[in-house]
This record gives sequence, C-alpha cells and structure tokens, in this order.
Amino acid sequence: MKGLDGLNRDLAVHAVRELHAALAKVAVGRSGRDALHAIAAAYRTYARAHPGLAAAAVRAPAPDDTEHIAVAGEIIAMLAAALGEYRLDEPDLIDAIRMLRATMHGFVTLETGGGFGIPQSVDATFTRLIDSLDAAYRSWSVR
Repeated sequence: MKGLDGLNRDLAVHAVRELHAALAKVAVGRSGRDALHAIAAAYRTYARAHPGLAAAAVRAPAPDDTEHIAVAGEIIAMLAAALGEYRLDEPDLIDAIRMLRATMHGFVTLETGGGFGIPQSVDATFTRLIDSLDAAYRSWSVR
C-alpha cells in the first residue's frame, strides 16, 4: 500500500505497538477492577501525550494485512487477559473489549478537545466511568 493510505496504515501499526507497550506495562499482574483502572489511566496518559497516535491506533486492520492483524491481536489478547477475572466468554468478551476501548478513547477525545467545561473533577468522572465498566462486567459473569 502506498501514498496516504499506506502512511496511515503504517502510523496505525506504530501507534498500536506503542499503545500496547504502555498498557501491557501496567496490566502485568493485575486483573479485574485494578487492571481496568491501571489500563484506563495508562491509556489516558498516552492519549493526552500523543493524541494523533491514539487516534491512529483505533484503525482496524485490513483483512489481508497480517502485520497489522498481529499487532492488533497482541493488544486484544492483553486486554482479554486483563479482563480474565470477569470470566467472560465470546461474544461478551468482545463486547467488553469494545466497550473499554470506546470508553477510553471517547473520554480522552472529549477531554483533550475541551469538551468538559463544567467545574467538577474530570478525574472523579473518569474513575466512576471505569467503575461502571467493572460493575457491568461483573453482572455479566453472574448469568
């Protein structure tokens, strides 16, 4: 792939590798709520420092792009392991990972874009948001 599409693809692969390293570093030895908060905080830190790379990392791999599929698979496997305490099976596990990604990316996109102007702690809101994911995941495991 050449041109702008190729550049965007290469940037996505690079961003996913960097993001994986940042998240995996804090996920080691953690699970459940502790892992959720550590991963979400690391994502928030990374995305604030590198908003363009965080945006590039959300690009899904093309079906024939084995390198991009492999690096995306590594981050998905790491997130799945971090969510292991919830004992989620497919398709719940995929839903949980999608929810986590959407929550982290959406929150940071709003935050860095100036979307939170009310003088109330954004950190407290972020903590509540991640706690709500923990509660949702726990309710799935009791079915």
